[in-house]
Formats: sequence, structure tokens, C-alpha cells
Amino acid sequence: MTATQLLRRALALAAVISAVVMATPTTVPGSPAVAGAVVGDCAPGANWGTLRQDLANQVVQLVNQHRASLGLTQLMVTTPLTDAAVWKSRHMAFYGYLQHADPAPPVARSVSDRLLACGYPSTSAGWGENIAYGYATANAVMQGWLNSPGHRANIENASYRAIGVGAAASSLGTIYWTQDFGTSTTGGATPPPTYACSNERDDDGDGKVDYPADPGCASASDTDEQDAAPPPPPPPPPPSGTVTGTPSSATLNAGTYVSGYVSSLAADDGAYLGLASTNGSVLWWGRITGVPNTLASLAVTYRGFSSTACTQALSLFNWSTGVWSPLDSRALGTSETETAVTVGGVLADFVSGTTGSGDVAVRVGCTTHSTPFTMSSELLKIAYTP
Repeated sequence: MTATQLLRRALALAAVISAVVMATPTTVPGSPAVAGAVVGDCAPGANWGTLRQDLANQVVQLVNQHRASLGLTQLMVTTPLTDAAVWKSRHMAFYGYLQHADPAPPVARSVSDRLLACGYPSTSAGWGENIAYGYATANAVMQGWLNSPGHRANIENASYRAIGVGAAASSLGTIYWTQDFGTSTTGGATPPPTYACSNERDDDGDGKVDYPADPGCASASDTDEQDAAPPPPPPPPPPSGTVTGTPSSATLNAGTYVSGYVSSLAADDGAYLGLASTNGSVLWWGRITGVPNTLASLAVTYRGFSSTACTQALSLFNWSTGVWSPLDSRALGTSETETAVTVGGVLADFVSGTTGSGDVAVRVGCTTHSTPFTMSSELLKIAYTP
């Protein structure tokens, strides 16, 4: 399956999974295998993505909260499984792929090989792995996994006793996620967190202990017994007039990263996101969040140039049909060119979800017959009226 096909499949499924999902996770259930030699090591490259331990910790907590709600054993965080998950997430973030087996460089190997290299006895103990990319938060990726039977089976596997989670951001800001599960707690373990609503103590001093006796507990896995705070004030009215939005993340489907950041696309200010062609093509898409479904108008603006003449194409993802809708196609040369397109049709189809706010996905590409080129993008934005 090509990167573009994977993206189309992921985005099409995203409309079903969650309003904020931009990719679908993958799962591999593991079982003990025949012992073999260790393949590779467990040391990620220094430039392999940006580790997001804060997000990884949140995923661990969400997993154990979910298992607690089902009466399942809480999972311990172990060093081998954590090291294996961190290695995988950082490797995927740097090389921009989504698959369980580790491709070279530095070495091609299976999940079992990686677990063994990181100190987990994958040849004598059971294991499982969930991976994903494109989810912006721990809650979002957990919901995506729980909505998929295979991934949910890993999270709810009654035989598992240990977990390791890795989260890493690519240079474009996309988060790559890994959960590694195991039946063995070898390699040292950190006890799972205790929950205030199931610890047999009156933590808030109101004379009521744990769920369901304490009204401050919504479930046995709540982390505090404090009574609910008063409801927040109603949200402010939607803005009037024209609102603009720029990408919060970008995903590269064809080509290689050269320079710049997603933030370079926010303004016409001389800062560029540079991408080099692969096999005569550059293809990427940006995700703009917080767009209301009740649009009265929608326009897309892109500015950029190429080191060699290529054919530029802009597309907008239709969440209703699950396909990219062409917006514009034209020649792009060495002089910076602005493309502005007013979008027609049912505008709500171009926003994920059916109520509230969702995401808009804009794809930018350029192709030549074979000549290598670098595409420099200075601005990508949408303008809409709610």
C-alpha cells in the first residue's frame, strides 16, 4: 500500500472513528517465539523525533483507568517495554512510516527482535503492540484504539501484566504513538498509580469513601474525590466576520524534509517549509483544527515556488465521501506564486465530524517527469465565515 493509499484509507476511517482523528492505528498480537540472536540495539538516534514523555504518561494512565473499569489487573510500567516503545515511536517519527516491523536503517527486524534487543523476553513471554500516528492527544489516540477491535483486545488482554508507551513528534509536528504490552514484568517495574476513588480512604474529608459512596467519584478509577466544580460559564459566541486558520501539523506523503517548520506556513513572511522531491514528486497535507461545521463560506490560499518547474495541485479532503476533492492545478515555477480558491459545494463535508468544530485537511503536491526539485511553501491558510 502506498503512502497516499494509506492516507486515504486512514482519513476515510477517521470520519467514523473520531472527529479529530487523522490516521488509524495498527495492532500486532504477540506470542512466545523460538529463541534467536539479538538483532540491532535499543538506542534511538539522537535526531529521531522529539520525545513526548508527557503524552506517554497520559496514555499509561488512560489504559489503567480503562482496565480498572473492567475489573482487570493494572499494568506495571517496565523499562524494557518502555525502551522498545520509545525506540519505535522515535524511529517512525524520523523516517515517516507506520508499520510494526522495523525497516532499515539502522537494521531490518521484527517486533520480537526489537523487544528482545530492549531486554524483554519476547521468545519466552507473550506480548502485543499498538501503533498510530496523527492523533494530537492521548485521549484521541486511546479512543481510536478502543474503537478498533484488534487494538482494544490488546488493551483489555487479561494476561498482560506490563506496559511501555512511547510518543514522539516528527519535524512536522505529527505525533507517532506506540504501546507495547507484555505478560512478563521482567526488567524492573513501577507500580501502577492508585486511584483516590478505590483506595479505601476518605481523601477529601467529607466522611464518604470511594466510588460509589463519594459523590466526587465518577468511577473507581477517578484520581480524586473532590466534588465536581460548578459548571463553567457558557462559551463565547462564535466570531463574526471572516476567520483564518493555518495548519497545526503537516504530514509528508512523498518527498523528503529539507528545512523549516509547520509554523513557517502561518504567514507570508519569508519563512518557508522546504521539501525535496522523490521520484519527481512532492506531496504533503496540512491539518487546520477548530473549524466549525456551520460554514457560510470557505477559501484556501497557498503561496510557494519550486526550484524547477513542476505541476502544482491543491486538494481538499471530503470527509463525507472519504476522497480528496481537487481545487486547483497549475504550473509552478521558480517565482513565488499565490493560489487562492473559493470552495463550493456542501462546505460541511470538508470539516470532520457532524457537529461542533472539526478539522480541515488541505493537500499540496507538485510533480515533474523526473527532474529532482525542491518545493518551498511559505503560506497555507483557510478563510471562512462561521
